[in-house]
Amino acid sequence: MARTLLLTTGTSIANRTEALDGFQRRTTGWDDDSDELRQQIRKRLQGFDLTTEQGRVRASAELNILQRLPVQPNDQVVLFSTDTAEGRACCEELARVIQDELGINQVRIHRVEGLQVRDAETLRNLGLTNLIRLLISYLEDDQLRYQGGCVLCPNGGFRGVVPFMSVLGMVFRAPVVYVFEFSDALISLPPIPITFATDLFERALPALAWAKQTAIFDVNEFYRRVPGFDEEESHWFDSFLEITPDDTVGRLGSLSPLATVLAERELRSGALRISKLAAEDLERLGPSDRIEVEHHLSKLISPLWRSQHRDNKFNNDLEFYPRGHNPWRFAGFTNQSGFHLCWFASHSPYERLIPQRNRQRAAFPIDSFTDYVIPADSESPVNNYTDFSNYNWFQLVELLRDLTEVNKRVTANERAASQAITRLEKLLHEARNEVENLALDLESKQMANDQLAAKERLAQQNSDRLKSLYYQCLAKNNEMNLAINKLREQT
Repeated sequence: MARTLLLTTGTSIANRTEALDGFQRRTTGWDDDSDELRQQIRKRLQGFDLTTEQGRVRASAELNILQRLPVQPNDQVVLFSTDTAEGRACCEELARVIQDELGINQVRIHRVEGLQVRDAETLRNLGLTNLIRLLISYLEDDQLRYQGGCVLCPNGGFRGVVPFMSVLGMVFRAPVVYVFEFSDALISLPPIPITFATDLFERALPALAWAKQTAIFDVNEFYRRVPGFDEEESHWFDSFLEITPDDTVGRLGSLSPLATVLAERELRSGALRISKLAAEDLERLGPSDRIEVEHHLSKLISPLWRSQHRDNKFNNDLEFYPRGHNPWRFAGFTNQSGFHLCWFASHSPYERLIPQRNRQRAAFPIDSFTDYVIPADSESPVNNYTDFSNYNWFQLVELLRDLTEVNKRVTANERAASQAITRLEKLLHEARNEVENLALDLESKQMANDQLAAKERLAQQNSDRLKSLYYQCLAKNNEMNLAINKLREQT
């Protein structure tokens, strides 16, 4: 299947050219003239036999990794260029070589605004953020997932992008490949069964939204906007930030590029829409099942949660959530307006329903969906995160203790209910066995009664025959008596 290869690009294709040395000594813009550099790149490439593996490996870091994958003719190659004149020239010349020498027709170039090394603040606040946005737009593309998926290739360009692309590979379950400079081996990091802490991210979302608007802030102010924050958790929430020591407030923070983009996606995640079939099935659920299903529906709204728990089926074109062991399965699709739930089922009938035609994407027209708002639990002391914006740390700790006690009671009630259910199931099993035994006894007695009735009918029939023979004998006896009397009279 056709893959989409996502490559960051650098200037290795122009190594040791005089023009590149001149460009790298000054700040350049995307539209600056770079004709001389392009000519020198083409002249340099004439020194390599690009029809051979050795020639491609030595020509540039990007051609090296494409050769070792290896790239296939039906693959799509996407090149992410730095926001400089030399970056543009090298990227466009690289695209030409990939098309002409490697025979790849689908090659795209993206200019990553702000991705340069002259201005660290622009790189952090704009360049890396834009790169992550572009990469995610490919990683979450449904069509690309179904075709062959994406492969992240951070071999070219700045080494600083490697950790970000590795994390994106983990979050979106995409393989990451890399070739070290002095190694011939292709290092492949396949999707691993480690997930991003989505529950931690959900808790931090109010603080992330505030931080995104504030830009630079006191880290303690960020902590105060995290519901139920405990000082011992600070190292977890620090992972969303870039922190700088400050003499006035202690520590100043700003959102990391990855946290910025992930928060953006969550905050504009769109609505949850459900089909008529899903709405009808939801109404038929009992109270306990409905609570479980609505808990999952609240998760389905989150793009980050979906990226962690998505599953695909070869005999169905919908997305399935969650993967792994779970009593419920949810099938739907995502577009710009949010997630559309087509149908859901418990685990037992789920596998049987997947291949059915009325459970495929075509059976659910887009105009048949309606917005669904998950009702808030009126008994819960926590309805949404915004309730905590004015809480101090002590209030939150107290609330956390209350919730812990409530959770203990709920757990105890659940345990008691489970034990009661077990006893009821045992009694039901015993009652079912008793009923079955009674039914067997009744059946045996009925058979005995039927046999007795048959014998009675046979005896009655024999009695009737004996009576008939008796009357026949009486008649013959009378005839014989008459005959005897006549003989006596004659004699």
